[in-house]
Amino acid sequence: MFKVCHLTSAHKNNDVRIFHKECVSLASRGDLDVYLVAEGESREQEGVHVIGVGKQPAGRKERALDFTKTVYEAALALDADLYHFHDPELLPAGRKLASRGKAVIFDSHENTSEQIMIRSYIPLAVRKAVSGAYRAYEKGSIKKFEGVIYPEEPTPFDSFAKRVAIVDNTPRLSEFYDRYTENDSKPGNVVCHVGSLDPERGVPQLIKGCYRAGAKLILAGRFESEDYRKSLMDDESFSCVDYRGYVDRSRVTEIYNEASIGASTLLNIGQYVIARNLPTKVYECMAMGLPLILSDTPYAREILKKYEFAKLVTPEDPDSIAEAIRSLSENDELIKKMGMEARLAVKEKFNWTVDEAALFKLYDDILGRRK
Repeated sequence: MFKVCHLTSAHKNNDVRIFHKECVSLASRGDLDVYLVAEGESREQEGVHVIGVGKQPAGRKERALDFTKTVYEAALALDADLYHFHDPELLPAGRKLASRGKAVIFDSHENTSEQIMIRSYIPLAVRKAVSGAYRAYEKGSIKKFEGVIYPEEPTPFDSFAKRVAIVDNTPRLSEFYDRYTENDSKPGNVVCHVGSLDPERGVPQLIKGCYRAGAKLILAGRFESEDYRKSLMDDESFSCVDYRGYVDRSRVTEIYNEASIGASTLLNIGQYVIARNLPTKVYECMAMGLPLILSDTPYAREILKKYEFAKLVTPEDPDSIAEAIRSLSENDELIKKMGMEARLAVKEKFNWTVDEAALFKLYDDILGRRK
């Protein structure tokens, strides 16, 4: 039996993609001994050995300089056959592991070099230089690894990575799709947004759009900062918001059952406008039979040609959002029709069974060479 070790310094030890999908899926095969090194306390859960390395530092600098070393040393001590890491700040650790002859996979959750260009904590004058330097270091590192994972295709790594696997952030059918119950009695003007609550996700515009449409907006997640939360609450439009705070997985499902419309209004900046996949929470809403309000992007337009489950909006324009909400909330039949289209898309294309198979193939390709 091969020993495999996932490691993360930036994510929680119960992260949905890392723990609940990838680690649990790999452990369920029965031929892999799966470990996860991450913040928090150690535990055994669903066949995964979680190795807790203590509290995660609040500051980015402390996490990148000190906590990554702690995570690396705990992972190295396991002497695994394959190491699978999830954070750009662990690229140096990945290189060290590869230099020791270990098989290494970099799971790139997003286009980091593009996202650097919109990070407010990096001075604007140096963002382009930082992005370029990161891209060069990332490329040199990936050439040393056995494989790289990315959530959409084409990837930025196709021309130089040894192996590339496309593993999207799609939902497990058992967690959302199978929990759908038809409910014709719930109001048609309840919108939900679950996830990170920050400016780049278009939260202020979404709030104003719901307010102008006379809709209730259920928000769940963490605000970027307390000052940012207060600035939103000071606007009269916040009166339409029902803020639930940070919620666990079971309460996420409850919110989807309460809502009649899901929303993801990412601004047209960074990787968002060029992405060729949908946000995780969008897939979850789809699985629960919710029509969506989505930012108008080339990929969204392409998908909606086959599955008509969403209204596209200009995310920077609250009036565009309000108009889309009204067009749905005033038409119960359209809500139901689009909700069924959303579920069909998840059943046929956007579900974890497809991505799990790609993950397994990458592992088999790498470990098969090491038998």
